[in-house]
Amino acid sequence: MVNTETLRAIIAYVCLALDMLLTVYAIYRFTKPFIQEVQCAVYAGLAYFFMALFLGLIPPKIGSFTVHCMGVGTVLAVMCAFDQRNYRQKVFLGLLFLSMQQQASALADILHDQIYSMVEHIAFFQKSTNKTLWTGLYVLMCIFYLLVKFSILLIGTWLITKEYAWKNTELAGKELFMLSVFPLVGVVGHFVMRYYRIFYIIKEGTLSVKMDAVSLFFYAVLLAGMVVTIVLYQSIKAEQEDRLQDRLLAGRVEDMKRHIARVEEIYGGIRGLKHDMANHISTLEKLYADKEEKEADAYAARLKTSLADAAGAIRSGNPVTDVILTEQKEEAEKKGISFRCDFHYPVGSRIEAFDMSVILSNALRNAIEYAEPQDGKETYVYLRSYRKANACMIEVRNSFLGSVRIEADTGLIHTSKKEGLHGCGLANIRRTAEKYYGDIDIIQEDGAFCLIIMLMME
Repeated sequence: MVNTETLRAIIAYVCLALDMLLTVYAIYRFTKPFIQEVQCAVYAGLAYFFMALFLGLIPPKIGSFTVHCMGVGTVLAVMCAFDQRNYRQKVFLGLLFLSMQQQASALADILHDQIYSMVEHIAFFQKSTNKTLWTGLYVLMCIFYLLVKFSILLIGTWLITKEYAWKNTELAGKELFMLSVFPLVGVVGHFVMRYYRIFYIIKEGTLSVKMDAVSLFFYAVLLAGMVVTIVLYQSIKAEQEDRLQDRLLAGRVEDMKRHIARVEEIYGGIRGLKHDMANHISTLEKLYADKEEKEADAYAARLKTSLADAAGAIRSGNPVTDVILTEQKEEAEKKGISFRCDFHYPVGSRIEAFDMSVILSNALRNAIEYAEPQDGKETYVYLRSYRKANACMIEVRNSFLGSVRIEADTGLIHTSKKEGLHGCGLANIRRTAEKYYGDIDIIQEDGAFCLIIMLMME
């Protein structure tokens, strides 16, 4: 028959194994929203498990904090290896999880010890010599410890991942410092509070209720501080985004003013030609009447060129989009890019010219900027529109040899300095499309990048 001490040792090892497995699950839940591939979160959790298992087996015995640090370091290395972006954010996440784990363990320890102490002082338990009863109490308290620890850890994980809205935004150095203050205080503070707790236990020979109350308050404030810091950081990012949108809107208005001025200039030229048309016709008639056919043909050719210049190189059905398309065509041709256009404005629909100008300007500007030359093939930008049922479909395609990373949660392109291709303006295009109950789609093909925009016309 197994004696009580051996049974307790077995229970302790089972609890330790459960602790490690639950930690693996917590790491998976914590890292999953911040990385693109789900399997990376699984690998991160397993990396922690095997590192902790390895450190637990090798002699001499290593302290739990060192095990946690090395385990979290392994998790960080796996995340960086499988998801090579936003390294500062990963450093912060590793530090944050380590601190949360320490606070959750400390809170669970204090509650476990205080409740165990209260139960031990109950008269029924003091008089009992039943080893099975005490073993049962030990098992229940181990379960209580695990429930408290991982309830705190998972609730904290849920709050943080919920409030951390800008998960794919690059973290700046100053932002990393600001966000890391509470986690660092938590890691250091855990050592200080644990030292004094043990000191008071040794000094008084029993648990110090006052010290444990102070510790509980300290750890609770730290956990709340970490969550509040992230909430404040996210609100700052939201305000920055709002300011950026205000600047973009101001830019749109300036673009629209410029387009309108160009339209007025074109119509002014057309009015001038109309005013002088009678004189032009009279001149042509006189030249032909005098048998000056060569002069007449040359005059007619110049008149035809003037009419084409006044009317614009592209006629899409709307003067504003005509100007935008003509400007983008000229810009592309300056860079040696072939510009082909088969765009027709959806006349009679509820789509406003202002919104269409936002879509075309952003999409074509990105396409022209990142159109890449290909061996033996032309560098091109191709724009076309067509109707599909009740939707206006706009397709912008450009030559492109590389590849881009699509964010899983937004469907937009990752916009780091290294991989920010086509990223600028896509969010504006999507917002405009959503105004007409539409959306965008990004297709990467061999040697081409294609952006498709859908707008509901009615």
